[in-house]
Amino acid sequence: MSFIETEIFKLKNAFDLVLEKEAVETICPEEYLCKTIVTAISPGTEMAAYAGVEPLRPGNIYPRVVGYCNIAEVIKIGENISDINIGDWLLTFQSHRSVFKQNIKDFKLIVSKNIKPEHAVTAYLFHLGLHAAQTGEVRAGHYVAIIGMGTLGFTTSLICNLSNVNTTVFSNIPSSTFKKQDGINYFSKKDFQREELGILTNNTGFDIIINTSNKWDDWKLALELCRKGGTIVNLGFPGRGEKLPDFNPLDPKYVYFKNIQIKPLGHISESDVPPFEYRFNMKRNLEYILYSIQKGKLSPDMIISEIVPYTELKEQYIKYLNKTQTIFTTILDWRDNTL
Repeated sequence: MSFIETEIFKLKNAFDLVLEKEAVETICPEEYLCKTIVTAISPGTEMAAYAGVEPLRPGNIYPRVVGYCNIAEVIKIGENISDINIGDWLLTFQSHRSVFKQNIKDFKLIVSKNIKPEHAVTAYLFHLGLHAAQTGEVRAGHYVAIIGMGTLGFTTSLICNLSNVNTTVFSNIPSSTFKKQDGINYFSKKDFQREELGILTNNTGFDIIINTSNKWDDWKLALELCRKGGTIVNLGFPGRGEKLPDFNPLDPKYVYFKNIQIKPLGHISESDVPPFEYRFNMKRNLEYILYSIQKGKLSPDMIISEIVPYTELKEQYIKYLNKTQTIFTTILDWRDNTL
């Protein structure tokens, strides 16, 4: 049996990131081999793993791979593969690694070569905002607030703005430092005055809150800003890595008397099924994101803070950990990898 060598980033433990070489067995008839072009850092997920924040699922989380935004080129296909060709660009959920193989059943999406790979690789980061908007049943004319101005908060605001809703973003950082987009209101939570709520929402309160934060004070803000009968969608994980709150996060004056709906960002089907079964599945959502990027309706450049060689991943993690300014996603370029 023959092998091909790959480089793969692994977290042995918190803060212990290594780049290892591994052997990938040559493919069987229902597998194909890909070489990574670029990957993108998903800061919230990857920094939680790097810093050792409590896991979302029970059990040991180390050692583990990191990353899930990958654009790669197909370099070999098994004899039973008929839906892709050598040379195709694919969007996959593979981690930060140079070469990998996938089974015919694994998720993939062919990417047009009219889109820059460093733009296409951000598609899933936009998709999470789109999925949150779909979960909250966002409609044109709604007043939507997004809490948190990290990568996912910003991509969610751009998605909502694309959907012609009245979009407002709340963040800890000064609004003067935001990469502002026309049609979106930006507020520092510290500077926000509650009397401004009536002006922002025509005295109704926000119809939908998309909370991308883990902080309890942001959860309280979501409860306060949501109108009676409104909806809160959790794209973040309230309380993760936080001490117990000094207030009741399910206080009846919000949840009961305001009749607020609280929705998690739940499962979305990866099955390749027709629209009459699932209208919004992973594939169609990502196709819509890529189409919007190609048509200039979404600008990945607004969320790309830097493009660096893949060997600098650890330096980027340290930069995120010690950040003194807003950093969105970083693109790792694997094209100089010679393995």
